[in-house]
Amino acid sequence: MRNEGILVLAANKITEHCGLPIPTEQSDLMVSLRIGMAMGASPAVEAETLLQSAETALLSAAVDDNSYAIFSAEQLARVSESMRLENDLEAAINNKEFEFHYQPKISAGDFKPCGAEALIRWRHPKRGLVSPDLFIPLADRTGRMEPLTAFVLNTTFRQAAEWPSEISLSINLSPRMLSSSELVELISLSLATWNFDPTRVFIEITEGALITDPESSYSLLSQLRKLGIQISIDDFGTGYSSLAYFKNIPADELKIDKSFVLNMFDDEGDKRIVRTILKLSKEFGLKVTAEGVEDERTALMLVQLGCDRLQGYHYSKPLAHPDFLAWLAEKH
Repeated sequence: MRNEGILVLAANKITEHCGLPIPTEQSDLMVSLRIGMAMGASPAVEAETLLQSAETALLSAAVDDNSYAIFSAEQLARVSESMRLENDLEAAINNKEFEFHYQPKISAGDFKPCGAEALIRWRHPKRGLVSPDLFIPLADRTGRMEPLTAFVLNTTFRQAAEWPSEISLSINLSPRMLSSSELVELISLSLATWNFDPTRVFIEITEGALITDPESSYSLLSQLRKLGIQISIDDFGTGYSSLAYFKNIPADELKIDKSFVLNMFDDEGDKRIVRTILKLSKEFGLKVTAEGVEDERTALMLVQLGCDRLQGYHYSKPLAHPDFLAWLAEKH
């Protein structure tokens, strides 16, 4: 087959058909699939070569988190690189090649430190620092998110135990972990191991992560709140906000996305969005942290609008743990 359009049409029809629920005795079963496709440049192309190309395209679809892909020569290098990085990630988890930087959160009441967000960094022995935007999706896709999450929890709880007790710890949670039946036990075990106060913990999840399966996500977050953990919705305002969402969300804090905060003085629409989120949050008893605070003018405006906590380069960039301890000592 040499017509790429026909391949795309066929792939769309197959994924559409397979996306329909399959009735079972207990409940409807949902199926997802990925498709790898290849075209022969001439009738002489061997079936085995086409099959290998289709398998490469399938891996490419997985790497890009797409439902299908059509083979191209450029995919070979990308897939090979992804597989090498996948093997390196396995070794990195075993060898604990990750480190954490902490970005402070500031109380809007007295402008003193009140918490910090943990940001993971992978220091590869040959590649140097590998972006989380690269290795977090890879861990998600390859089933390594649970051991990575366990490492995150244990390391950050151990380090945060050195902080003053009034400083909270915020940890970002992968959307995939919201569907893990082991998450609550994993967090409980880590808290017990380091005798860490759960009321000092904020679990941050993105707004979009709740949309995939709100019922099970809300149930899991409610279990975490029963432990005393606080739930923070990250990047708020960029997803599917609605009044119904505010009504049902099991959260304690919203974080206004920095894209709105950065342009508040230049874009009246962004300022109105920030003001609206703050007003609705107060109505529903939620605290609000604003990200992207890069100057005093923005900080003062957010305080006037009723924001509770501030985070951004105006106060500090993310700091390696020893540097964060020194920063805390200076601010206290």
